[in-house]
Parts: sequence; structure tokens; C-alpha cells
Amino acid sequence: MDIKEFSDQIKKIINAQDPIHLIAVGAPEDEYNLEVGEISHRLVNNKDGKQTRDIVREVFVEKFDEETARESAPILGTIADQIDEMMKGIK
Repeated sequence: MDIKEFSDQIKKIINAQDPIHLIAVGAPEDEYNLEVGEISHRLVNNKDGKQTRDIVREVFVEKFDEETARESAPILGTIADQIDEMMKGIK
């Protein structure tokens, strides 16, 4: 799987979960592209062995804010779990 396919899979996961409820209120399908790109980049270059859950949370804190990430924590956890499951299939 190349990086584009990897990112596309992450985008599908994030859009389906819509952690900030932006797509639900009419935002375009590319609304989370910045977050998708950053998460993909960090996962591919994860030399520290950081947990997917931590990476996803960090990106959403950086792109939104701490409170928004805290309110979305259960959904962000689900996203991380789904990304981990997807990554098991490509290793």
C-alpha cells in the first residue's frame, strides 16, 4: 500500500466517524484533509513507537484545541483503533 492509499484509508475512517461533527452539518468531504495528512505522515514516520491513539489525539489538539479533542476523545479513540486494525492488514 502506498502513502496515498494509506491516507485514503485514514480519510475514510475519519470521515465515517466525523469526530468534530463537521461533515454532519454540511462540511465538504475534504474537511479533515489536514488532519488526515498529518496523521498519515506521523504514522509512516513513527520512529518513537508512539501509540496511534496518542498521534490521533495530538493532531486534533493541534488542529482544533484541547477542549474539542477532549470532548471528542471517545470518537478519536475509535478512529485510532480502526487505524490500528487497518494497519495490521498491511504489515
